Order: sequence, then structure tokens, then C-alpha cells
Amino acid sequence: MSEAETADLTSGDGQGLTLSRGIKSGGLRRVGAIDIGTNSTHLLVASVDPALRTFSIIQAEKSTTRLGERDPETGELSAAAMERGFKTLRRFLELANSHQVEQVVTAATSAVREAPNGRDFLQSIKDELGIEVDLVSGPEEARLIYLGVLSGMSFGEKPHLLLDIGGGSTELTLADSRDARALTSTRVGAVRLQRDFIKEEPLSPQRRSFLQAFIQGSLEPAVDKVLRRIKSGEKPVLVATSGTAMAIGALAAVEDDRPPLKFHGYKVSRSRLDRVVERLVVMTPAQRREMSAINDRRAEIIVPGALILQTTMKMLAVDGLVLSERALREGLIVDWMLRQGLLEDRFSSRA
Repeated sequence: MSEAETADLTSGDGQGLTLSRGIKSGGLRRVGAIDIGTNSTHLLVASVDPALRTFSIIQAEKSTTRLGERDPETGELSAAAMERGFKTLRRFLELANSHQVEQVVTAATSAVREAPNGRDFLQSIKDELGIEVDLVSGPEEARLIYLGVLSGMSFGEKPHLLLDIGGGSTELTLADSRDARALTSTRVGAVRLQRDFIKEEPLSPQRRSFLQAFIQGSLEPAVDKVLRRIKSGEKPVLVATSGTAMAIGALAAVEDDRPPLKFHGYKVSRSRLDRVVERLVVMTPAQRREMSAINDRRAEIIVPGALILQTTMKMLAVDGLVLSERALREGLIVDWMLRQGLLEDRFSSRA
């Protein structure tokens, strides 16, 4: 990705962002961001314009590191998973340094924070690669996702529900353009459910019902929290982010005469999502891997991810969603700008 849209978080009316093309040639600062997730590790390299208070993405990379594939008896990160992580981080640091970044901000999420040897893994990263990794809490992960989504989407005057289905956890946030009203994180994710509950595929009707009930029970506290903070008369917009949501969007777009080239801002109705889920749950992993809209690794975990999305939409009683390509990794860039004093600190609320 090069010379992507520029995110301006201090636009004239103070609402959301303004998108513009290009940036000034002088006085730019470069920063890298690495998101160490349960399923994937992401790198962003951004060019920040202090005068315009904007950033543009110079390079974006992703590697499926599957840190969530932990030892089934101890729950520790496996040696193979940590080695995949090390190799990816070493390569990402080389890429970031090739752009002469002044800093690489790095965050680890669900898989690392839950593993008994997670902190040892981060200490090894510091010792061998020389970078400090921030082990973020669930609510902090949700806040960073909020910052990332807001950097690429104007909220206007409407509240938004932000749903990020990760490998190990699901973040659900209620926010507007000024503040996050509720930040939640639940220990239910696509990799976790695949690992713990799906032993045979296609799923039997009984196993599907069990998974849906488990997902609903797990998410009830988070859903109750956000619903309580929706004001009378408000109808929030549901925004879905990250790999599962983008894959569902790609599968839903197969029905379109002319599928979009990019899925940022793409809308998926609940009825269309239901049709995608019905197709997926009766397929074998081999059949899913033959689908051109998703890659092989995503095909392995798409069913539990799709069930989380479908169940959450039902619980929230919403008829559709909007996709956001921006999430936690972009949020790390925005958070860095906040800490550098390049943005007003009105986005740092924690709920």
C-alpha cells in the first residue's frame, strides 16, 4: 500500500476526519506500528505531517503468525508459534528501518496477555530485537481500535458500534466522534473457538447451536453494557473491522454484479450475511479453501468468526454493517500522534 488516503483527525468541524490526497514534502515524520495479534501480525509504516496533523500509510504488511495455537495442556505460547513471531518481527523491523522511521510502536493482544509465558516472550523480543512491546489490556485494545476506525471514517453526529472479531477476543465499543462511551473486550475469537470447540466439519446442527449459545452467553455482558449507553432515539451504525469482517465482506460481494476493489465503507445487510453463513457452515475446510474470495489460512477459521458476527448482529438488533479497513494498527499511529502532542487529547478517553 502506498500513498494511501491521509487521515485528518482535526478537521474543521471537529467531527471524525477529512480525507485528502498527498502531503507536504518538508517536515514529515515517519513512524512504524506493529500489531501482534492472536491470528496475524501487522506492520504499518506511516508518514506523519505535523503541520496538517495527518498521516498517510507508506507500507502495510501482514503475516499469519497464529500465536493463538498454544500448548493445549499448559496454555503457553508454543515454541513454533514464538519462532514464527520472531521471524515476522525481525522482518517487519527491517522493513520499518528501511523507511528510516524514528520509532516503532508495538502492541500485543489476547494470545500474549493470556499465555503464562507471554511476558517471557515479550522480554525475549526486547533482549533479541531491542523493541519494547506494550501488552495492552482488552479495554485498551478497544480504545486503539476506536482511534483507528475514527481515523478513516467520519462519524458525523451518529453514535457507532465498533465490532472487531480477532483470533482470541472480540472488542465491542460504543463511540461517537468525541468520545468512547463504552469499551469492552470478550474472550471469544475465531482462532479460540476453532481450537477449543470445532473438531469435525461441516458442523452438525447440534454443534452449531452449541457454538451460537456459547457466543451469545460470552458476549451478553458486553452487549448489555453498550446497549445501556445508547441514548433514547439513537440508532447507532455498526462498523465491523479486521480480517473476519473483511473476509465476510468479500464473500458477500460475490452476489454483486461488480464487486468493489476495496471494501472500506462497503455495506453488508444482515440478510446477506445470513446467506454467507449458511453457505459456509455446510462446507468442508477443503471446499472453503477453494473459494477465491478468501485465503487458505482465513478459510480455516472463517466459520466461528462468521458465527460471532452473525450472533452479535442479532443481539444488537441491527439490520446491517459497514466495513472498516482501519483498526488497531492505525490506532497505534493515532495514539503515537496524541502522545507527541500532534493531536488534541480528546480521543484518549477510557471507559
